[in-house]
Amino acid sequence: MSSSSGFRPQGVCVPAPVRHLTCLALCLFLPCAAGRVRAQGSEDEPGESKPERIQRLAKDISARFKRVGLYPYVTSLATGGGAAPGLAYFDPKLGNGTLGLYGAASQSIRGDSLLELRVGRMPHEAGRAPRRRLGFEWMPGYVAASDLESRFFAYGRVRQLSLEAGRYLGGYSDPLHQRSIDAVVGYRLAPGLAVQGRVGMLAVSPDENAVTIGKVFDPSLAEPGQAWKRDYLLVTSELVWDRRVQPRHVQGGSFVSLRLDDYHGIGETPGFRRVALDARYYLPLGSTRHLLALRAGGSYARTGGVPVPYYLQYSLGGGRLLRSYPEHRFSGDTIYGVSAEYRFQALRWLQLAAFVDGGAASGGFAGLDSRGFRTSTGVGVRFTTRDTVLFRFDVARGAEGTRFNARVGYSF
Repeated sequence: MSSSSGFRPQGVCVPAPVRHLTCLALCLFLPCAAGRVRAQGSEDEPGESKPERIQRLAKDISARFKRVGLYPYVTSLATGGGAAPGLAYFDPKLGNGTLGLYGAASQSIRGDSLLELRVGRMPHEAGRAPRRRLGFEWMPGYVAASDLESRFFAYGRVRQLSLEAGRYLGGYSDPLHQRSIDAVVGYRLAPGLAVQGRVGMLAVSPDENAVTIGKVFDPSLAEPGQAWKRDYLLVTSELVWDRRVQPRHVQGGSFVSLRLDDYHGIGETPGFRRVALDARYYLPLGSTRHLLALRAGGSYARTGGVPVPYYLQYSLGGGRLLRSYPEHRFSGDTIYGVSAEYRFQALRWLQLAAFVDGGAASGGFAGLDSRGFRTSTGVGVRFTTRDTVLFRFDVARGAEGTRFNARVGYSF
């Protein structure tokens, strides 16, 4: 396998036995800690629903950990990868300093792993560690805040993501290693309006035993494994307008995000540019118990005739758009999707929903992109507290059958 030129950050190589032991320790440690807190916790509050009891228990556990700067969590690192327990350390001011420190490690039983280190001034909500995802959708507390002190953030980040099982594209892609080093800056222009930028290097390489999946981006890169080897200089920017009422359990308002990506290829790597728009509107229907949620968005990539690598493509399918199809079912250089969802708060802790999704993708891989408009219809049940959607269960039907989705958090 020939090598491509350009920058390649040196990630930390974690031996497989260490990764599996870390995963086992986290799986054993977190439930034990939860049990100990439950045994020593306070009595149930009068009139407290079960979802609220779960939320209170989670807050009790979190409070004990965060006293020493630790934040346990469970995430997903790849499509079909299952749960990946992790542990983050966060000190927003490194004692009495002005810079903060964030470090996180996640490990799934299937072999996926994530290591991340950030240093600088990071956006976060009081009592919460910074989010793993960088988009403004995942930091509504920061965007909506009105204080001037924390309106600016800037930090450096080093990250290594190893996807060992290769489950993209229906399970037949290569295991990949992604290493990046970048700088992230952001500024809140006004309450509800913020902008951020990111510049850095991204290196993606297959596992040493991997072979291509038979779809080559360029004839000069046709050797086994080489088709997925990419080095980029990455520059992204995002402008967001976020006026959602209770963003984790929306009761009204709107959200608009405009994102620009420039993946400048290094050496033989072909580059591309992409623009993405995500617009949402939430309309109360007579009372706060009835809500109509609308969403429309899409992305367009200018590639110069070379498709965007599958692991960097946006896609449709899964738990948020086209819910009757699996994750990454439709991906491409150009995608668009729409969704309408009626939500009824039947009880304080129970929300019912009916929805219809639609979308299409083109310019990707044969058999994976839809050259026609596809739809999904379905119903859902959500378990909520006053300000959060805890669990979500959707059943959706489309042209390829019926699919059940279980998720944590809101759909959009």
